[in-house]
Amino acid sequence: MGSAVFAHENIYLDVSAYFKEKLASYDAQAYEVKVRYKVDERAYQQSNVTAMNWLYSPFSNTLSYGMPAWSDASTWAMSDLQKAIDAGLVPDVLKGADMTKPITREEFAELGVRLYEKVTGKAATPVSTNPFTDTQNLEILKAYQLRITSGTSTTTFSPEELIPREQVAAMLCNAIRAMVPDGDFSTAGAPVFSDQSEISPWALESVKYVTKMNIIRGTDGKFMPRATTTAQKAAGALVNGTPVTLDTAPVIVGNRTFVPLRFISETLGATVDYEASTGQIIITR
Repeated sequence: MGSAVFAHENIYLDVSAYFKEKLASYDAQAYEVKVRYKVDERAYQQSNVTAMNWLYSPFSNTLSYGMPAWSDASTWAMSDLQKAIDAGLVPDVLKGADMTKPITREEFAELGVRLYEKVTGKAATPVSTNPFTDTQNLEILKAYQLRITSGTSTTTFSPEELIPREQVAAMLCNAIRAMVPDGDFSTAGAPVFSDQSEISPWALESVKYVTKMNIIRGTDGKFMPRATTTAQKAAGALVNGTPVTLDTAPVIVGNRTFVPLRFISETLGATVDYEASTGQIIITR
């Protein structure tokens, strides 16, 4: 028996039949489509089938046009979510998801890998030998190789387990360390929480770092390390935790380092204007 290799295939879909009204253009409409193959088994002569019998392939991945990137999200979170999506930080596992629901260990591990790859421009590689018996997800194995995450035991990862806030802090801090290994990870000046004794020792320094950097915040003086977090908050943390690149390099003159004023100010949420007539620089926040 021979075989054929399909290197390229075009599928043209007429979606007009799925709309109640006939429109001149469907460009402004939003829809999702899945496709699958259908073939009469009689086409296979070796089957010896004489009566019509339809065979169906599995459905394809969902093809989306004009659809929102999430099925549900809180109004306050939409800005950061859109920033994360525009930056390519949201992995496929979360596209179209309900962002108000708690995020799992698997989903956040994928977020961490996506953050690393987008910021560094490097493709992460999975660990060569999978130590886990409960997952084959290559993104998890990439996160493990990068030391963004570890297992819940020596042989399990628990991908569907909801991730608590202290694990979010640890994974995010590990991802930033992987991206900026020579960065300053000091925790001096980090906030002290009233429930700090409840934070696991292995997570404490990570919690201090991400809260000092205002990547993750506490509530009413508490960090709530065992509480879960939603996908929208996790995506927001990624946006807040993404290292930024200066468009102009710092300049050292004598013993002083000069950095771009506009970059520093706008990173802090301020706007910078220059009045040529007076030579003044006005910073407004």
